[in-house]
Amino acid sequence: MKTIATLLSVLLLTGCALLPPLIVSPPSVVDTPSIPAAPGEAPIAAPQNGRKLIVGVPACQDTSGQRKVTKIGAADFSSAVLQDCTPFLSMSIRSYSQHFRVLERGRLDDILKERTLAQSMYGEKTRDLLGSMLIADVLLLGQIVSYDRTTTQVAGGLAINAIGVAHEMVSDTLTFSLRAVSTKSGEVLSDVLVKKTVESIQANGHVLKINGIDVYSLELGGAYNEPTAMALQQAIQLAVQTLTKNGMNSGWWKD
Repeated sequence: MKTIATLLSVLLLTGCALLPPLIVSPPSVVDTPSIPAAPGEAPIAAPQNGRKLIVGVPACQDTSGQRKVTKIGAADFSSAVLQDCTPFLSMSIRSYSQHFRVLERGRLDDILKERTLAQSMYGEKTRDLLGSMLIADVLLLGQIVSYDRTTTQVAGGLAINAIGVAHEMVSDTLTFSLRAVSTKSGEVLSDVLVKKTVESIQANGHVLKINGIDVYSLELGGAYNEPTAMALQQAIQLAVQTLTKNGMNSGWWKD
């Protein structure tokens, strides 16, 4: 029994060593001349003239069409990523409150219906009650352009004297696109692509002990999958940060 207890302790320690904390890779910017802020870097300074850019945020959607994959490798009916990333995009833009005024454009029909209802109830008083809606200077168009499965896969195992461990790590790659379009000219002012890896890790171990006519077998394992929603949010935050820096360098906030 003392031998079994020792083997169990070794297996538990091995499993703990292989499982998280997992080093989650940060998102990275591609195909853009601007360099994102490094961790700990000072925040982007507010415009000196105090002007805020009025931006509209249309629906941010997944256009990759990627589906989840089951354990046996078959495609699932569920999507690999969120179908509507507008909440993440809107929150990321609003975090730069000194730079932007954010207009809802993804659910514009609901706003117009409410104003139509007010018109039917208050008639000519509606304009005095509600005023005029703002028009965006720039539209920020975001979309998930791709989700590539198993871009990196590493697996390995070791067994000595009936004590074995195995380890597997898989990385998927998510790509998010964000571009700024002028409502006056329709010109694309700036665009950025951000790639973010989504990490998954699995570790397990086993012990087989034969003591006379008795056979003892023990297995222990665990898995960790980085949430795709969290990875998407990080990619969007970096895209907004980079696009804001591009806008500051290009003079979007000048009179």
